[in-house]
Amino acid sequence: FLLTSFSFASMQAQITINSNHLPTDGDVLYARAATLLTDVNLEDSGPNHTWNFGFDVLEAGALNAGTECVDLGSLSLVDQVIFNNPFFNPDYDSDFGVGTALIENPIIPIEDAYQIYKNIGGVYAVAGIVATVSGVPLASQYNDSDVIYDLPLTYPASGNSHSVLSLDVPTLAYYGTDQYRDYVVDGWGTINIYDQSFDVLRVKSH
Repeated sequence: FLLTSFSFASMQAQITINSNHLPTDGDVLYARAATLLTDVNLEDSGPNHTWNFGFDVLEAGALNAGTECVDLGSLSLVDQVIFNNPFFNPDYDSDFGVGTALIENPIIPIEDAYQIYKNIGGVYAVAGIVATVSGVPLASQYNDSDVIYDLPLTYPASGNSHSVLSLDVPTLAYYGTDQYRDYVVDGWGTINIYDQSFDVLRVKSH
């Protein structure tokens, strides 16, 4: 992942990603498919590095329709209490939801499923999920948030988290995850892509 910072002291200065550089409610996230046209060493990285992806290197594909970062105020009252209430549980006070697919089940209708993101408290993380199952709004928190990045994010930062989530509908369904995440910022510099240049950090996440 390449994170773009639009606030920097100079072209050669170290780059720092803060919470205001990352998504929040009301934003729309876009992704574009692309195909490499030539061999590229994708491990090439480091400080003050330049990544070149011109039209001769990367063929642009279709731009997707975009994914909205949904204001938590538009979700159910149950979701509000669990994820949009700094007094109830400040560790899970979050910022927005992103639509997600949980499981395909033709018998049990699962609708309005969202991963809930927080972009406060020094982390950019997934705090839990919400969904409507058979018309009933349900919500579940990770035991510890799935920390995508600790903030502020700079080179050569690294971090890890372990998060467990369980969403149980008695006699109907169970959805759960148990995951470990490790990330490392292994480079910073400039990416030149399609005749545009951006100052970036490179983050490897597993």
